[in-house]
Amino acid sequence: MQGFFLIFNTSDQNAAVSQCAALCSVPAAGTRGIPRGKAPAVLDKPSKRGYNGQELPKKAEAIILEQQPVQTQDVLTLAMDLGKSMIQCGAEISRVEETILRVCYAYGLQDTQVFSVISVIIATAFDKDGKSETQSRRIYTYATNFQKLEKLNALSRRIFEKHIPPAEARSRLDEITAEKQRFHPTVCLGYILSASAFTVFFGGSWKDALCAAPIAVILYLLSTLIKVRGMNKLFLTALSSAISGFLAIGFVKLGLAENASMIMIGDIMVIIPGLMLINSVREMLCGDVMSGLLRLLESVIISAAIACGFAIPILIFK
Repeated sequence: MQGFFLIFNTSDQNAAVSQCAALCSVPAAGTRGIPRGKAPAVLDKPSKRGYNGQELPKKAEAIILEQQPVQTQDVLTLAMDLGKSMIQCGAEISRVEETILRVCYAYGLQDTQVFSVISVIIATAFDKDGKSETQSRRIYTYATNFQKLEKLNALSRRIFEKHIPPAEARSRLDEITAEKQRFHPTVCLGYILSASAFTVFFGGSWKDALCAAPIAVILYLLSTLIKVRGMNKLFLTALSSAISGFLAIGFVKLGLAENASMIMIGDIMVIIPGLMLINSVREMLCGDVMSGLLRLLESVIISAAIACGFAIPILIFK
């Protein structure tokens, strides 16, 4: 980000400063169409007529001085931490790599090379003097959190468009990442409605739908536990499936429901990794074949864990 200070030799300095600030503001660069590994178009260099040909006030004689450039290490650290947080919230790899590139370009790094998959990010950035900085980030756990992901996307757009100071961007990023996963009644209600609706859709009765609702609440609580504690996703998925199967059969044994299979089908639909499967196909179509294959393989393994979990109570009570 190129900034400038204005030094005036006029009597009415306050008015001149206000006019210069209004006329010489640097327009934000566009946020689309940046090829990977290429810096965005640079604005016109400042001249006596200001930026992009806008004339300075006649009363003011401005001397434009560049601010000291930010450290490459600090910029790359900010970009990498932002990309890591996005992956942990379920962002696609192409969006993560683009965000890291945009943040580095916004703070004046000449060239940035990024490689990312769902478990690691590696990036190298070069400053205008040709000095390089390389960093990596290891991602151990990730989930789907669109609320936090939207805040991270908004921060990246603000960095690129408004060129906010790195210290302000770091403070905002720390605030977003410090937010804890909480119980959301609307999300829990979505689990209940989805499980009940799918139970009826696949041929279950209204009694089956009502019994599927409390099981859906348990599934939501277990999924929240995975996000908060960072526990083994595969194991808890199989465990939650087994618990759901036992409860479904238990409701039928108690006479509260009619068909345990329909209840299981309705509850399976809320934990099936459909979004992960879609993202895997999308990433492969976008050229990130390795990340897409990893997500595809993970979705298949999670689906197998769900099947094994529901198979346990079925085999026991067969």
